[in-house]
Amino acid sequence: MNALHTPASDRAASPGSRAPDAWPRAIYRRLRAGEPAPEDLADEPAPEAAAPDGIEAFFAALTALRDEDERCGAPGDEGVDPARVLLGYAPTALLDGCWLAAAVRVRHADGALGAACLDAFYLECGEGDPARHHGALYGAALAAAGLALPDLGSPTFERSVCLADADFALAIPGLRAAQLGPARLPEALGHHAAATVLGPPAAVRRAASRARCDGLYFTEHAEGAETDRRARDLARRCLDAYAAGGAPDWSRVWRGAWSLWAARRAWLASLRRAAPPSAWEAMLALVEAKARHAFGFHGRVRIDGQALDDAFDPARLDARRVLLRLARSPWIVPGRPDESPLVTRSVQFGGPMFGVFTDAEVDVMRAWIRALIEAPEPPAALRAARVARRGGA
Repeated sequence: MNALHTPASDRAASPGSRAPDAWPRAIYRRLRAGEPAPEDLADEPAPEAAAPDGIEAFFAALTALRDEDERCGAPGDEGVDPARVLLGYAPTALLDGCWLAAAVRVRHADGALGAACLDAFYLECGEGDPARHHGALYGAALAAAGLALPDLGSPTFERSVCLADADFALAIPGLRAAQLGPARLPEALGHHAAATVLGPPAAVRRAASRARCDGLYFTEHAEGAETDRRARDLARRCLDAYAAGGAPDWSRVWRGAWSLWAARRAWLASLRRAAPPSAWEAMLALVEAKARHAFGFHGRVRIDGQALDDAFDPARLDARRVLLRLARSPWIVPGRPDESPLVTRSVQFGGPMFGVFTDAEVDVMRAWIRALIEAPEPPAALRAARVARRGGA
């Protein structure tokens, strides 16, 4: 299991600069719950390039964007943790195909466009096999690389310190397309075509290769693969049916495609790490990454009067509170890792957690213990950011 650091884009954001309900995490949560998006998200960003004037020009423009992504869309390998990239793409990949939800209502399935959208959605969802839903395949790819996040349906997913605000912002155009309904169908069709032709960002595919993270998700999204070919054919079929309906508005279709492209560019820019994490940030990320696997194995261990198992419950995890209690426990001697039983006994040979943590993760613990003298609590900005992610809790 890899311990991840709090992304730089989260640390750089000023919690007081935006209302909490305008944070990408809060918007993501609201859209997934079917709640209306904030008014300032009602329109997609204006495209920088002129709208194509027909279906052939539209797909040619998407192919040009894909070629640009291949040339320069992925950040350089140096200094970019592939685990950061792979986990950062999860809020989008785990909901693959959601943007077609408004287009597949039963009452529309009797027409050529509704049938085409339904077929496209069916393919994205694994053709009746939940294990082959593209989101499930991406989750399996993460697991194969030793990476984990809280369950997508858990409240802790949106609060995870392993994810940055930009990771949630990338998923918002697709979630918004799913919610806007038939009146915004051209934008949803444009988004779907763009997602299909562009495929996973080059940065994600490169990170998967570096992390030896393979599996059906990347196989099926490889250019020329049978599933990829069928997905493109269905995306074209959707737009052919839309155009056959009369007076197609290609500027709106292009706007839907461009909203995804713009979000991807912003996300790729966020991957360039500005500074190493603080000791508190790294330790908070470590607790979040490990807690779900520790839950159920610490019923007899008590810290500050509470069973550690209760604190590790994924549905109620508060990593900051766990660490504050741990810092005051007999397991820690602030400023002195070599005298702290957590790292001198528990994780060493013969200890109850021997083999659970990598050497790098033990180094994170040691750095946090050393930092407790000068920083007995997480910095105020980090505390405020975490409260905002929990919706003010």
